[in-house]
Parts: sequence; structure tokens; C-alpha cells
Amino acid sequence: MPWKKPAWVGKLFSRKKPEAKAPAAKQSWKTLIDVKRLSFSRGKDKHLVRIGHPETQYGDVYAGRMRFKNGKSYAVAIKVFKKPMDDETAIKTQQVIAELRKAGVRVPKSSMFQVAKGPFAGKWVKVSQLFGSVSKGSKLSSKSHFRITDPGARRQAIFELTKTANAGYYPAPDLIEPFTDAKKGVIPLDFDLLVKFGKLPANECALELIDRINSITFNRPEQKSLFLIALESASLELKAELQRQALALGSSPRLSKSFRERSN
Repeated sequence: MPWKKPAWVGKLFSRKKPEAKAPAAKQSWKTLIDVKRLSFSRGKDKHLVRIGHPETQYGDVYAGRMRFKNGKSYAVAIKVFKKPMDDETAIKTQQVIAELRKAGVRVPKSSMFQVAKGPFAGKWVKVSQLFGSVSKGSKLSSKSHFRITDPGARRQAIFELTKTANAGYYPAPDLIEPFTDAKKGVIPLDFDLLVKFGKLPANECALELIDRINSITFNRPEQKSLFLIALESASLELKAELQRQALALGSSPRLSKSFRERSN
């Protein structure tokens, strides 16, 4: 069955600060005036409920709820950064989220939010759609792209990373988080490295993308298939760089051969 571009429709939570450009798709945005409160979930032991892997480089993720003045509430994942985030970085993170969505990356419901009270009062956190539940835990597996076991999920990962590179951002392996149910694919969720490195020139994005393809699988026919997905999903500028870099890597036993087969 041919692989199809993943479809995604959803809402994004936002607040007036940091301000982000609205995405091209018709989406409903929630602003600060709509939010009643953000609360952290607690277990029977009264401790905060941690979701996912406890040892992360940039922060820890907790379960919570976002409540609105209209009475609706949503289960959310709240990422608390180990190094407190300043306003400038929060604005930059929101801009990255908006630009990725505009580029067609399957970004889930995500927004920066400044906590009003509680143990993290005054701190910027990233509020995202919760994949899982407090009782059953996270539906996401290790974010390592080396552990994407399903071929369809690997194809989706390269598609999302190519769209990320189209936006001019580092196609970081940490951006992609696979679901524990491998057949459900992957989700782009961790933007920390994209915010850290900022915009990259097309030639660097192309090299990084080729490296992702080489490392996500060691099967040469699959590498060829993934490279073609990248070519077909790439912008004109990125596509030209992918072609140039593949030819430049003439000693590579992998993608350079794949590109030549396509060119002949």
C-alpha cells in the first residue's frame, strides 16, 4: 500500500505572550482570556504525576489539565524545563511551533504557557496534547529514532523531518517520538534542539536529513525508498541540496547509489 501524507486537524492553545503568527490552516486558537487555569495532576500519594521518561536533558513532563472559562477542560502534558526559560526563548519556541505547522509538520496541540501559581509559579512551561492518561501512562515510547521498528513509522518520520528541514530548521532525531504501538507512527513533539540551533542553511539541513535516513535503517532498499520520500516532500531548494549532497557523497555505499538510480 503506498504511503500517504498524514492528515491532522486540531486546536492549539495559545496566549497573548508569546505572540505567534496564526497557521494557514483554519484552526481555533485559545487565548489567555479563555484560560481559567492550568493545574498539575497528583497521584494518590499527592505527588505530581510524571509522564514518560523521568531522565531527560531539558526537562520533565507531568500530567495536568487545562481548564477554560466555558467549562471545558483538556488533559495535557506539561513540560517543566530544568533550566528556567526566559521570555525571549519562550517567544522563539512559540514561533518554531507556528512555523513548523505552516510548513506542514504534524505538530500536535502545543503552546508555551506561564504558570500563575503553585510550585512552578512564574515559569514558562510547554503545554501539549496528552498522549496517554494518568492511570495508564504515556502512549509514547523512547524518542530515539533508532527504535522506530515499524517501516511505515520510519517513512512518516522522514516525511516529518523533511518538512522540518523545509522550514529551515534542524531535522533533529529528538524531534520525533514514536508511539508504543509502533503501527500508530510517530509524532513531532520535542522542539528543544530546533530552538537551540535556530535556522540552518539548506545544505546543512540536507546533510542532516541524509544522516537521519542512514541511521534510521541500515537496509539499503529501504534507504532508497526513504530518500525518495525526502526528495518528493522537499522544497525546491532543499531538493536541490539533497541531490547535490548525495552526489558529493560518492563514496557512500548508501544514498549516493540511490540517487544515481533515480537520476538514470
